[in-house]
Amino acid sequence: MLADIGGTNARFALCEEDGTIRDAKALRCAAYNCPTDAALDYLWQVGAADGTSRAAFCLAGPVEEQVLKMTNLDWKISVDEAKGRINADELLLLNDFTAIALGLPHIEESQLRPIGGGREAANRTKAVVGPGTGLGVAYLTPSDSGWQAHAAEGGHVTMAPRTDREDAVLADMRKHADHVSIERVVSGAGLFNIYHALCSLEGATPEQIPPAEIAKRGVSSDCVLCSEALDLFADFFGTAVSDLALTLGAKGGVYVAGGMLKAMGKSFRAERFRARFEDKGRFSEYLKEIPTSMVLHPEPAFLGLAHAMGIKKPRFI
Repeated sequence: MLADIGGTNARFALCEEDGTIRDAKALRCAAYNCPTDAALDYLWQVGAADGTSRAAFCLAGPVEEQVLKMTNLDWKISVDEAKGRINADELLLLNDFTAIALGLPHIEESQLRPIGGGREAANRTKAVVGPGTGLGVAYLTPSDSGWQAHAAEGGHVTMAPRTDREDAVLADMRKHADHVSIERVVSGAGLFNIYHALCSLEGATPEQIPPAEIAKRGVSSDCVLCSEALDLFADFFGTAVSDLALTLGAKGGVYVAGGMLKAMGKSFRAERFRARFEDKGRFSEYLKEIPTSMVLHPEPAFLGLAHAMGIKKPRFI
């Protein structure tokens, strides 16, 4: 069994020894008390209630000594407890973006959408980042035995402003949070936080609308502040990703994953994102050479989990 568990949805699938990945389903996390409850329900739904011999789970949070506590959901999982409940002989537990990173070398070029220019340098660090319920970060480094994946918690780095307007937005956010991390700005909740801060700065009453509605109104120009929120979201994201690229020396490229940007569609201001990514003073030329790409593969975490379990040629049906 493969499981990709985020702060909103838990996605499951079965993987045969020949690499066939089947019976993929997405379950709402809010319907369950813990990840193993969701896993057991999935197994029952697909007629595998007796359990599975091997399993690989990735979740949104740091793995510490075979125990993972999710960051944006009050869930915790341990390898020993989960193995017993799902009747598995083996359970691999990973951070969700570590799994996505492991899948990167196996994603076809047709499943990537370039954002801006640059050319991938061979055998150099690759970074993957993605907004959703939170903001995930991981990276790959080359070694003699192949690509090595590294978990990171870059979403919790402090968000830095580049303009007076951004400074004002972050200052307003600090009235409601003791630490304004990148995740508080670049995520589903982050888009609402930006909109809320802009309303506060302009003396307007914010509506309690979901991020999807902010994006819709911003694209249609029905709301000036929603439109500005989309601009700032792209700008903040560009700053954060360029900081990540510089910190890691990610000359192998930066990959943007997760469902949020794909769901945003044209409301994600990709040109603004790339312009801000390259806008780094003396290191602008350095960043112009680094490609940024959106991952279009529907289940990159499953791809990475399958390879982590030794499945050489996973394929989806």
